[in-house]
Amino acid sequence: LEPRAGATFSPGDVAALVRLLQRCLSDEEYRNQLAEASLEGLENYSTERVAQDTLGVYRRLLGH
Repeated sequence: LEPRAGATFSPGDVAALVRLLQRCLSDEEYRNQLAEASLEGLENYSTERVAQDTLGVYRRLLGH
């Protein structure tokens, strides 16, 4: 799998969670790739952008 800004596992799959945590603890390159990917994605989550997106959801829900 290509590194992403996070790792996923199926809900309730404790063994998969343990494997992911072990990999994060033991594989420095994997940790660094996850960190880089998460930092690259931060530009999409400014306070202003998140607030505007949230306001848009509320407006759509209220029919405005």
